[in-house]
Amino acid sequence: MMALLPARIREQIFKKTNGRCGYCGDWLPVFDFTIDHMIPKSKLKQLRLTRQGYYNNFMAACFKCNQRKGPTTPEEYRKHLQETTGKDIEFYFESGIPSLAIQDLNDG
Repeated sequence: MMALLPARIREQIFKKTNGRCGYCGDWLPVFDFTIDHMIPKSKLKQLRLTRQGYYNNFMAACFKCNQRKGPTTPEEYRKHLQETTGKDIEFYFESGIPSLAIQDLNDG
């Protein structure tokens, strides 16, 4: 079980993507969003991140994207989505444009 993050850290994570899921770009409820480890915790040990680096690894995500991504990196998740949808995938945190291909998966 993960310790709760301080409210100010959750707020910073939320603001990093302007209140949207960092992957699909859907709007997130301010008090009810998940926090994804972009680089999964299982792969972080070898990186030896500073506290700031550790916090920078957090991404606001909708429940469906966080569950679907699981313990993969963003690149592994992108590859899976491209194979699933047959479309090129650009994440919201990269482009600032919501991904309709991922949103379609979330709705289906």
